[in-house]
Amino acid sequence: MLAADQPTPAGVNPAADQPCVDSDSQETFGCFNNVDIAYGVRLGSSLRVDVAVVSDRGCDRLRFFKIDPADPEGPLVDITAFDVPRVFPARYDQPSPLQPSGAIVGWRDNPMDDQNTVYGLTVTQGDVNEVFVSQRERGLVRQLQIVLAPGDRLTYLVTRTFLFDTSFSLPDARGVSYEWTPCREAALEEPQSEGVVFDRQAQTLYVAFETIGLYRLPLDASTPGFVTVTGEALIEPVRSFGRPYHASLTMKSSSASTTRTAIPGETTSWRPVVRPTPDGSSKPTSKG
Repeated sequence: MLAADQPTPAGVNPAADQPCVDSDSQETFGCFNNVDIAYGVRLGSSLRVDVAVVSDRGCDRLRFFKIDPADPEGPLVDITAFDVPRVFPARYDQPSPLQPSGAIVGWRDNPMDDQNTVYGLTVTQGDVNEVFVSQRERGLVRQLQIVLAPGDRLTYLVTRTFLFDTSFSLPDARGVSYEWTPCREAALEEPQSEGVVFDRQAQTLYVAFETIGLYRLPLDASTPGFVTVTGEALIEPVRSFGRPYHASLTMKSSSASTTRTAIPGETTSWRPVVRPTPDGSSKPTSKG
């Protein structure tokens, strides 16, 4: 935002933005992307405030704004710690087997100017406020804990990392396994998630990948700090020409564990889904 921009609720911007400190080109600027509200965040010994938590996609950081209409600088007051770290300083590349890009599978440094940065987010709410965030054009999701920094400002710590496989095996209608991968608009643009929701009562994370589908991840204290998520966690697929690619829900009871093909219907019931049937001459493939 520039000083010449239209006034905001807090007044006219006093000065032009500066480039992100990690931008090698000095041409990458902050870009707010998604927002959620954390209620009753503790500042100091007793003060609790509501905070707007924002993903700064440009600079790969979360920003925190205290909501206080009575504050002279309000109604939104920036209380982000001055040394708040990057959310995704590294990335995990998963090149498509069908669209060669020259990339190699694995971890690598994540230059700011590539913009594989923090994207979607959701706040968990509760006594310990946490945030789940996704990475733009990559298959990573992170769980962050909001913590108090000096001067009644806020920062965060990484508590879990989820790596979603972007190519995986699926069973066809006959139960025969085949390899599946989504088409990409560009070879280096990997599948990404922006829609992230946490069900606090069920302690379950839902993550929607734009070209894959919806994942359901139950979490508890035993969930490790690094989780690899496969296609088995899909509960609703992206649809191609009105038909689902795949959906599987693992339903567990005290006596057995059964995998069924399903998509969400109502809260307490599930509607069956018919998988696409291969034509017999070739195995199902993804179409862009």
